[in-house]
Amino acid sequence: MIDTYSSSMITARNLRDHVFDISFMSCRGFSLEYGVTDKVESESSIKHTLIECSKKLVLLIDSNKMGLIFPYRDCKLSQISAVVTDKKPAGDF
Repeated sequence: MIDTYSSSMITARNLRDHVFDISFMSCRGFSLEYGVTDKVESESSIKHTLIECSKKLVLLIDSNKMGLIFPYRDCKLSQISAVVTDKKPAGDF
């Protein structure tokens, strides 16, 4: 049986063989200070690889994730081409 870490490494390796015009990604946390964050290291690692292989990145996020910060950074805000959310963000966002 393949553990989660090994499975993530295989997924990342397979992603590196592709170039994507547009990738769609979700997240667990989104903040202006830290960008897009996750609480699972292996999932964050896969997202890093996806971003490296993508010409444009679209972030799909529901509004309750705005302002949340988790230990692993998926990407900086400058790496995001567009954000799609369920409602207009408040204030600073």
